[in-house]
Amino acid sequence: MLWAALLLPLGPDSTPPSSDALQGLGTWALQFTTRVAVVDEAVVMAVEASTRLFRGKRALRDRVVQEAADLGARSVAWAPTSLAAIAVARVGKENGFRKPISELLDELPMETLRATSKHLTTLTQLGCRTLGDVRKLPRSGVSRRFDKELLGAMDQAYGPRPEAHRLLSHSDFDTTLEDLPGPPAVRLGLRQVSGCKQASAERLMAARAQTPFDSSDETPTPVE
Repeated sequence: MLWAALLLPLGPDSTPPSSDALQGLGTWALQFTTRVAVVDEAVVMAVEASTRLFRGKRALRDRVVQEAADLGARSVAWAPTSLAAIAVARVGKENGFRKPISELLDELPMETLRATSKHLTTLTQLGCRTLGDVRKLPRSGVSRRFDKELLGAMDQAYGPRPEAHRLLSHSDFDTTLEDLPGPPAVRLGLRQVSGCKQASAERLMAARAQTPFDSSDETPTPVE
């Protein structure tokens, strides 16, 4: 599977970006795929099936990176799972396919996953510094000591457990384009994208938008 994560900058005191900004970025992302979701301070999108419509992975990557930056995204990353892509983006990297996903995530600090960052103090006291350290802890002990979200998020990030997101649709964002960061020309372009893509996108979304996306049947492939 090929996921992209687009991170918006955090505000003062690490406050998350506004929901309007995230929703506006999500509207823009719907031109590439109907599999778009908001997760934490990121918009994630599954684009494996869309690459052929945008002249391949390299052309799609270049377009997403350039246009996302114009819309205020501070980081864009690609990985086999959406949570892995977010984690990679949070450390300022882009390519989550340079190593097997377990090696890639094992090296990252615990702060790169929300589920582990919530328990940062306790995990640090247990000697953990990276996601790999957390993964080495006995699962039974982790299950008893922490909430279910921690193991679930780890499994989803590393791939054993399918990810499930509430997929977005154009109807979620009727009034948010003006709230996006960026010059008026960018917002005008978004209106044009939204209008020309909505009719075709909504036909696909009708069957998917209300159902969590299960990525378990997809095979990771790198951005070439």
